[in-house]
Parts: sequence; structure tokens; C-alpha cells
Amino acid sequence: MKRNKIWLKSFFIGMIVLLGCAKQGEFIPARQYSNTPNGNYDAFWNGVNQNYIFFEETKANWDSIYVKYADSVNSSTSKTRLFNIFSKMMRHLVDGHRVLKAEKSDRDNFLGGNIGPIDGSFFVKYPDYDVFDTTSFITKYLGGKHGQFSSFADNEEPSKKEMLYGIIENRILYARMFFFGNAFSEFPEKVETAKQDVKNFLDSLQNASNSGAGLILDLRFNSGGNAREFYEMGSFFVDKDYEWGFNQVRIGTGKNDLSPFISEKFTKSKLGVYFKNKVVILTNKRSASAAEILSISLKELPNVTILGDTTFGANGPISKGKEFTGNFTLPNNWEMQLAQRKTFDKKL
Repeated sequence: MKRNKIWLKSFFIGMIVLLGCAKQGEFIPARQYSNTPNGNYDAFWNGVNQNYIFFEETKANWDSIYVKYADSVNSSTSKTRLFNIFSKMMRHLVDGHRVLKAEKSDRDNFLGGNIGPIDGSFFVKYPDYDVFDTTSFITKYLGGKHGQFSSFADNEEPSKKEMLYGIIENRILYARMFFFGNAFSEFPEKVETAKQDVKNFLDSLQNASNSGAGLILDLRFNSGGNAREFYEMGSFFVDKDYEWGFNQVRIGTGKNDLSPFISEKFTKSKLGVYFKNKVVILTNKRSASAAEILSISLKELPNVTILGDTTFGANGPISKGKEFTGNFTLPNNWEMQLAQRKTFDKKL
């Protein structure tokens, strides 16, 4: 058995070397692997190997991961078993942005056919972690008065609550952002009747700034969302171009084939909003993706304080778009998405 593992490792590393001349963002197409348990195993491992960007931060050696699980797969491995093996392998990937989605017909036949971008086991580990009671909070801290708005519904996503806000003790604007939707990024295109609730918040934010009031931006339990919304939100806190950090993308099949650092910045808000007073951003272990990157991007501003727990750890964005190099499909039509870039603050 030990000799067999050594042979497998040598063979697979040799295959990687031979295939290492693939173009930027390219991995060996699924059609070159058979639609068998072993073929899908190889396609999955290789897709991660040539697309994942966080190998430098990952403690486990991905070559060793191949060897560790290879003996668990054979011609009779069921789809349920294969999905569970992939799930175990994905636990070695340090970034919280990783999606594996079985084909619908398979999801209908076994449990756990969808690993989302945010670890669903979190609330199993911390069943009483979310203690935010909206009704009690409005009564106790906002004097029973509040405003709220939802994202705009579109063909792909229904409308859902994006933000709750109100005034604490007549001097602090409180805003809890549940997720990053499209209320700010699509605001200019909407008719007045559709965007009135959003406009009320924008007016409240600017009025608070003009009166000298502070802002509490609550990003606890915010799992991220729309990248366009992230940039719109960040622009509220600058009155000119502001370089807040950098990113890198993977540009080749080698684990360390990364681009030079690419500047990230906010520009002055197109919605005419600028909040210049004290800001406290609340975070916790469930603040993820765009929520934690917004915290990273604003933390060096002199009027901003980050208060709370270490955030979730979903650093790079993902997308359903096929043009992203982090996406690939296995021979059995299971889809995989990985983050396409690393994000750094301005201090690198």
C-alpha cells in the first residue's frame, strides 16, 4: 500500500509538470477526464491545484492531500461518498470562499450536495451565537423608531432586507447592514417610488454628518454579497480618491504564479454622500467576504474604529461567471468556485 501511494504521488506530480504550460487561468478541461469516480477525483484535485490562490497560506500540502484521499476512491465509489471526500479535502483550503455544488439530480438524491461560500457548520458549533433580536433592539435602543430598506429584486435574486437603521439617544446614527445587495449600486437607475426608502437612509446619513453625529455601522453576521455595493458603501466615507489596499490574482498554473500588486481605491460617492464624523464598525466571527473587506478598507481612516471579534476569513471574491479562473466544472457536472484574488490592506 505504501509503495502504491508513492507511485501515485510520483505519477501525479509528473503529470502536473507535463501540463504546467497551460495558459493563464486555464486548467485541464473536464473532458480530458472520464466521468468516473477516479476521473472526477483527478479533475477536482487538478482544478483546485491550478486555480486556488491561497496555497502560501495553506498549511496542508495539496500534493499530499491527493495521496491521502486517492485510495478512498475506486470504480464503485458512490456519488455521496465522493462528495463527502471532496468536502474533507476542501477543509484544508484556508479561505472561506469555496463552493462545490452537485448537479441538481444528485442533490435531490443525497444530503449535503451543496457546500456554500460560507461554512454552514458555524451555527452547529455556536448555536446561540446570534443574539440580535430586531424587535427588542428597536424598542430598547432606537426608541421604537426605525427605517429599513431592501435590495431591489431582479431576475436572479428576490428582494430581501439589506439595512435597518435608526437614531440612538438622538445623537448616534445606527445602521445594521444584513448583507451587501444592490440598493446603493442600482439606486440611480430606479424610479423615485422604488427608491424612496433607500433615499431616506442616504438623507439620514448625510444629515448625521452635517450635525456632527457619529455612526455605528454594524456588520456582525453580514456574510457579504455584491461587490458593486461594497464600493458604493466605501465611497460614502471619502471625499476624494482614496487608495485603501491592494490585491493579487493568480496568473498561471504554478502555485506561486501571482500578479504584481494591483491598487484598490474608493472614489468620491456618485450619490452625493460624504460622512466625515466618527465611525465605529462592529464585526464578529460571522462577518465575511465584503463585510470584512470593507472593514479592512476603512480601518486606516482617522475617524474609523473597528470594534469586535476576528472576522470569518473569506478574503477573495467569487462569482458565478464562467470567465473567472476560479470556476470549473467536473465531468459529472458538479461545479466548483474558488476565490480569484487575495486582498491586502494598504500596509501590505
